[in-house]
Amino acid sequence: MVGQYIPPSELGGAAPLVSLLMTVGSVLFVVFGLINLVVAYGLWKGASWAWWIFLILLALGIVSSLFMLPQGGVGIAQGIIGIIINGIIIYYITRPHVKEYFGV
Repeated sequence: MVGQYIPPSELGGAAPLVSLLMTVGSVLFVVFGLINLVVAYGLWKGASWAWWIFLILLALGIVSSLFMLPQGGVGIAQGIIGIIINGIIIYYITRPHVKEYFGV
């Protein structure tokens, strides 16, 4: 993490805050990773709840890609690629045979 490479003396009174933010960020990464594993298992088994959660996550992916566009430079390319990939996956999972598999 970035905070590990900054000497505490340069952080001044912000060191505890940086440490807290890094800890919270790490915990969130683990939690979201576990959620993704559960959803992946549900998709593998054809669970309808997993299909809905996956659809919501894909929509959130498009929204986050839209926020990358105004950044310019590489952000534009990343945003466009994210929108295209998420859009293709949404198109596929909303096809009748896929929805039938998930029972939605």
